[in-house]
Amino acid sequence: MVVKKRIITHRSSQKGGNPIVRMMIAIMEGNTGLVNKLLDEGADPNTKNPVDHVTALMMASKEGKTDIVRSLIDHGANVNLKTKDGRTALMAASLIRDTGIVQILLDNGADVNSQAANGKTALLVAASNDDINTMKLLLDRGADMELRGGKSRHHGRKMKNSRKKRKTRKNKK
Repeated sequence: MVVKKRIITHRSSQKGGNPIVRMMIAIMEGNTGLVNKLLDEGADPNTKNPVDHVTALMMASKEGKTDIVRSLIDHGANVNLKTKDGRTALMAASLIRDTGIVQILLDNGADVNSQAANGKTALLVAASNDDINTMKLLLDRGADMELRGGKSRHHGRKMKNSRKKRKTRKNKK
């Protein structure tokens, strides 16, 4: 099975395989029992995938696995860890419009204004999905509407400049 840039083989999921791979497979399959077993056996919920630095909590948040999110947090998962490009579990939950997981993450200390490398926040992710419920929750919990993503800020400037050019052209005619 191929997941993003990394390849996970069937053999990896067998006993004795890489614990982070086993954890990620269990999360994708929604196997709460296996996730709990791995955690009880000492698997670190904060271990990052070496390719993109995704953690088990980020994966569970992105997959909408509420029970696994709770279990990972109960076993010490850090809700504010970031991927290589600065994404968080809160952004992942906002991306899939899962207000329940967003609430759990916020209740456990997720930084509502954390920004990815491109400047995006969970609020911007929710807004880009027209997810009013998640947006309201994030705003109620202190999300800053003034924080802007790098691409959307650039896009806004580009649009403003193009309007100026159109006005200038009209005035020259």
